Amino acid sequence: MSSSYTTADLEAKIVELENQLKKQDKKIRVLGVGLSLSRASIFDDPLKNFFEAPEFWEVIVEDFSACHNDCAKRYRDRLKGCGDDQACIRQAARKVIRCHAECGDLGITFNSQPG
Repeated sequence: MSSSYTTADLEAKIVELENQLKKQDKKIRVLGVGLSLSRASIFDDPLKNFFEAPEFWEVIVEDFSACHNDCAKRYRDRLKGCGDDQACIRQAARKVIRCHAECGDLGITFNSQPG
């Protein structure tokens, strides 16, 4: 990276990279759930197995990526209006970091429901 990047640029890049990592983790988890749902014999009815699997009823998938995408879009829009104004750029970086924090975990969450 060039030495001309500001602290705000680097903070925003860190947030972006963390979000990319969370997206990859989400993909891995989703694949894991899909594999765990496919433990049945190939001769069984796949749809019946899917709905009868305990994971179908126990796993809740929450996806906050739309919120994070909206934060990124607003950040890009703010940066366009900033030009070379470093104070504006720092403020935009603070806002995007706060926005991402308010969205929740980018990865999916798995919550087992009681009984």
